[in-house]
Amino acid sequence: MQGIWTIGFVIFTVVSSLAAGSWSELDLPGELRASNAALETSILERGRGIALKEGDALPEFALVNQAGAIVCTSDLRGKAFVLNFIFTRCQVAQMCPASTSRMAGLQREAPGKGLPDLRFVTITFDPGYDTPAVLRRYAKTFGIADHNFDLLTYPREGFIESLLYLFGILTREENDTITHNSVTFLIDAKGRVALKQRGPDWSAQEFIEAARALADGA
Repeated sequence: MQGIWTIGFVIFTVVSSLAAGSWSELDLPGELRASNAALETSILERGRGIALKEGDALPEFALVNQAGAIVCTSDLRGKAFVLNFIFTRCQVAQMCPASTSRMAGLQREAPGKGLPDLRFVTITFDPGYDTPAVLRRYAKTFGIADHNFDLLTYPREGFIESLLYLFGILTREENDTITHNSVTFLIDAKGRVALKQRGPDWSAQEFIEAARALADGA
């Protein structure tokens, strides 16, 4: 996978913990944990009003992908990517399943649209259930190829909750599920929000056109 920390022992530790059936934030490097904690504190101090807008830059943070590898936002810079939020247990067909199907279709379609370098990132807001192993199975269900698609989670729910503030994702647990809104982003090669669409029925064509405009202007 591209865009991962190449600290072999860290990746080995995370994957080994998953194989043992458990994982902890303590499996991750101390510097990474401290950086994420500082961002979390900053976000929570500012509250819901900080949601990213078009033109805003993503801050530095790190999560763990479906392969158990650490992915940092700084590692993703250099190529545009489409970003959305889901949880794998979602049973509302027009929400997460539809959004993931659209992301998978866009991944397949992008090379033929002149976008071979477009990447894809999905963050779960149900990290207690959505471990890397669960995300790996979920990706296979939707025919997602791993080479340019990271499905991300984190071993501490509080940090994920702070990211939801940052990206304007609203969630509420009720009736054994998670009610939520939907926001999808196109992030440019410099790590800035180039396009933001609210709602689960976002237009794949609009994202293709915006991504091609970024590529043409590079």
